[in-house]
Amino acid sequence: MRLGFDSITRKQNILPTILVLLLLALFIAWFAPAERTLGDLVKLIYVHAAISWVAILIFVIAAILGLSFLVTTKSSLYEWSCALEVTAIFLWFIHTLMGAAAMRIVWGGFLWTEPKFKTTVFILLITLAAYLFSMVVAKPKIVSVLNVGIAPLVVLLVLRAGRIVHPLNPILASSGLKIKICSGMIALLFLAIALQIARWLREFGRSILPY
Repeated sequence: MRLGFDSITRKQNILPTILVLLLLALFIAWFAPAERTLGDLVKLIYVHAAISWVAILIFVIAAILGLSFLVTTKSSLYEWSCALEVTAIFLWFIHTLMGAAAMRIVWGGFLWTEPKFKTTVFILLITLAAYLFSMVVAKPKIVSVLNVGIAPLVVLLVLRAGRIVHPLNPILASSGLKIKICSGMIALLFLAIALQIARWLREFGRSILPY
């Protein structure tokens, strides 16, 4: 059996590729250096932060493709916009769960009044509502406008979210170069995972996309 780029990009190999990329990301997180304040718990934050960054980026890419569809009416742009939008929502759901887990592990309980977490949950709810509305309407132009509008809203909410005990950014604020390198590698791997998930949705998950 010949292995190579052609083998990796075949649509029947999407799920195995996602599994390999995920295991590699978790491997790097496991062996990444600890942080002075959080210690080994920062390894959870590596993954938590990476998923957050990638989800926001995917929302933005979905918006760009949605806008491109409105200009060109090219169906493939609409399909990719929808697949990426659903991928971003899925990643944000995982990010929300990990945020709750991180609170429980790092702070010893759930701080429901923490602005960062409240914003995270609010974004999840509005994006899920937008997704359900898209599935009901299933009209490309309306769904594309929705996809275009979601991205700036998510970015604005994230930037304006306050914080009480949530650290500003323990990874970027760290003076350790290895921590930043490992965090960047994990983020890139999750970006690749996100793109593969979108590919899988476009190929096999059309029943859960607003086509």
